[in-house]
Amino acid sequence: MLLDEAKHAFTFDENSSFNSATSNYHVDGESKEKPTGSTSLVKYDADTNNTDTQGKGDWDGIVYGLFYTKDDTAVKWTDGIKSLPIAITYGTKDNDTNVELKLDKDNKVGVQNLDLSSNDQFYWKELRTSKGYSLSTKHIPVDFTGKKL
Repeated sequence: MLLDEAKHAFTFDENSSFNSATSNYHVDGESKEKPTGSTSLVKYDADTNNTDTQGKGDWDGIVYGLFYTKDDTAVKWTDGIKSLPIAITYGTKDNDTNVELKLDKDNKVGVQNLDLSSNDQFYWKELRTSKGYSLSTKHIPVDFTGKKL
């Protein structure tokens, strides 16, 4: 079959799907792939600045949530791109609606495939703490420039 040089119109409807491994598609040579980002957080003791607990304290049950900076609303699991949903990289899911994660064995939480097409900014916040520790009220900003905060 030969291709002609004429431009042929086509559209994607809401029922179209894309392979997440090759999720970009092209129209007139222009990429329509949405940018995505990932973020992770490691819990450190505020006094010792390392991942070891003090005294009888432990990290069991500590939960962090991910929030939008613009309006302090929780990021929802459904806020991801339809063909590339938000996925856990570290931790354990603690809420079926909002992105809330329990620390894993290495004191980490993390997600990938955040939709960055709207230039949203994010922060992590401790939602539940564990025995021997006070709940932190800090907003821990997420930086997608690659710089360590």
